Amino acid sequence: MWLLDRQRRRGWGIVSTTVAKPLIQFALAGVVALLVLGTILTLILSQTGTSEAVSDARQYTQLVGQDVIQPNLTDALLESSEAADSQFDRIIRERVIRGSVVRVKLWTTSGKIVYSDEPRLIGRTFALEQDQITALATGQVVANITDLSRPENQYEANQRDRQLLEVYMSMRSPSGTTVLYENYLRFDVVQATGRQIMLNFVPAVAGTLVLMQLVQLSLAWSLARRVRDGQRDREGLLMRAVDAAEMERRRIARDLHDGTVQDLTAVSLALEVASRQLRREGQPTAAQTLDHAAAETRTSVRQLRTLFVDIYPNSLRDQGLEVALRDLLGPFDARGIGTTLNVQPDLRLPEETERLLYRVAREALRNVAAHARARSVEVCVAVAGGAASLTVRDDGCGFDVSVFDGHATGHLGLQLLRDLTQEAGGTFSVTSRLRSGTEVRVELPNG
Repeated sequence: MWLLDRQRRRGWGIVSTTVAKPLIQFALAGVVALLVLGTILTLILSQTGTSEAVSDARQYTQLVGQDVIQPNLTDALLESSEAADSQFDRIIRERVIRGSVVRVKLWTTSGKIVYSDEPRLIGRTFALEQDQITALATGQVVANITDLSRPENQYEANQRDRQLLEVYMSMRSPSGTTVLYENYLRFDVVQATGRQIMLNFVPAVAGTLVLMQLVQLSLAWSLARRVRDGQRDREGLLMRAVDAAEMERRRIARDLHDGTVQDLTAVSLALEVASRQLRREGQPTAAQTLDHAAAETRTSVRQLRTLFVDIYPNSLRDQGLEVALRDLLGPFDARGIGTTLNVQPDLRLPEETERLLYRVAREALRNVAAHARARSVEVCVAVAGGAASLTVRDDGCGFDVSVFDGHATGHLGLQLLRDLTQEAGGTFSVTSRLRSGTEVRVELPNG
């Protein structure tokens, strides 16, 4: 369970990283989306608030027109009676021009101003604008931003540093004459009302967005925990599979050594004894046959010993990584394949690191023997920068690396070792080109 111990010492760092990184990315993306959506909703609420405030200004103007202007509108005022104008002006200044209202005008349908709280405008005639014509024609209350550059607004000089909202409403005098009532409201007051309307909705909207983000984060955290648990279960299964394979290797090696190898050795000795007996009895042909059988049996014994040493190398445990690697390269020398072993002098590695490096070398060399058709193979082991590395390089026929990256069934051994290396915090790479050889390289933390 060496991998489990290493993983515990690392504090489940791999799992935490793989889970925390996408969770942080999801949270940041959610915050960005929340800010963008919040900004858009704020703009919408601001525009909606302003529209509602303008609508309130129209309603206010309509109420003033119905409750103040209409009851006090007389034909004498339209005929420019000084007394009627003075009385109407007093009412306007007492009951209308206050707060947000800064100017009042009464227009005839011909564009003549018959009353204004600005006396210099009374009696003057100006061309009617489209909004005024619309209000007179439809009877609707019309509102729009004031154009202070128009001639009839020349006396609003004290309002040049602020916007005004002009609202028009048509009405009739007692004799049935149509007039146009106009008042000017400070637009900053209207905007303040709109902002207040918006602010009434902001807490609910912001709270809903934040709640949605918290729910999403909660779901993401739950999914991340499931991913983490699944990855932990996968690691546990992988470690149990490796341990089971190791135990099975030991059992097979022990059974071969204590059972089959011993039996075959006994058979070889018995055949030799029988061969000598036949020679003494004058049967050289039969004796020669038994000698051949004994030789083949001894060959089988040597092959089995090589097999169980390969399955469970005592040299790795007793004599270290360099000797175990040299044993792996021995069969290549016997087959006429050149071998090179470079191990950093005085190399000292943790036992679990040596075992994993040995497994990688063994699997890589098996592939070289089975598939590479190489003329030479090189194995290098070194420690640099706090990492132990092993490289197995051959000059064989090579293969398409995409097959390995695609998890093809022909490279399951290397894929398992790659997973083990990654779980141990290391890196695993395979580099190969057709007819240009293959290089398998693994790096593990040295400690």
